[in-house]
Amino acid sequence: MHIRSDNERLEALRGMLKVEDHDSDTFLQDYDKRLSEIFNFPSRLPPFDVNKDLLQNKVFQNWKGCSHSALLVLQGETVAPYLTGFSWISPAAISVIRRLDNQLLDTNQGDTTALAYFCCPVVEAYEDQSAHKISANAVLSALIYQLLKTKNAQPVLRDESRYSKLKHDIESMNPTIGSTLADQRLRLRSILVDLLTTLAFPEVCIVLDRVDRISGNLDHLIEPLLDLVEGDKCVLKLLIVAPSIDHSIFSDKLSQKRFMRLVFDQGSLNIQST
Repeated sequence: MHIRSDNERLEALRGMLKVEDHDSDTFLQDYDKRLSEIFNFPSRLPPFDVNKDLLQNKVFQNWKGCSHSALLVLQGETVAPYLTGFSWISPAAISVIRRLDNQLLDTNQGDTTALAYFCCPVVEAYEDQSAHKISANAVLSALIYQLLKTKNAQPVLRDESRYSKLKHDIESMNPTIGSTLADQRLRLRSILVDLLTTLAFPEVCIVLDRVDRISGNLDHLIEPLLDLVEGDKCVLKLLIVAPSIDHSIFSDKLSQKRFMRLVFDQGSLNIQST
């Protein structure tokens, strides 16, 4: 009975958040296949070696193994093929998502660790880039929905008072009652922070691929997450992947032990880290 009620309420919230409930395995497989078609050719530069360059990297291991919140930024220039809109380091995001997801399934850690991710849609360089960008609100909504699907969110769905408040908060974003995009963004940020700090996960991992594809000011999405990384309300491991990004927006807000960065330029054998 609880399962049916949980699913019905979750579906109602998903509809209000306007989130597509796609099969995550199928999505990751399709995205990985597309990246392989672009980068795994002998006549081009070697593809990104996730195991050697990332998983065995001490910076990544420090980020994953530390007991406090931390941000790891992965960036790097793609040089071949010349006119692709895809990034050669995006396989790193897919690999981390899959490994974290499999770890949760294999060790039954669903009530101790949470995983949420978003891979921003990418189009080829010859297509209209502006028409395919994603809003910060859409990313926030997707992260909220993924957290609501976790085992730790069941008390929220089953408690009439907590569910009613959450439903009301989401309904209040309806533009038909005068809610602006800025209003909606502030409400979504508040809901996300509340879930991250009240669902009592010992650790939450959030992976964001291609944040350069987000329209508008990146701070609209990143700011509340950085506040959580720098604070002590929960242990948040945040991984951000983008071809290029102004890392000062992170280093200016985070202490040195909470901000790590790796640069993998496709045409260079040198790996830069901070």
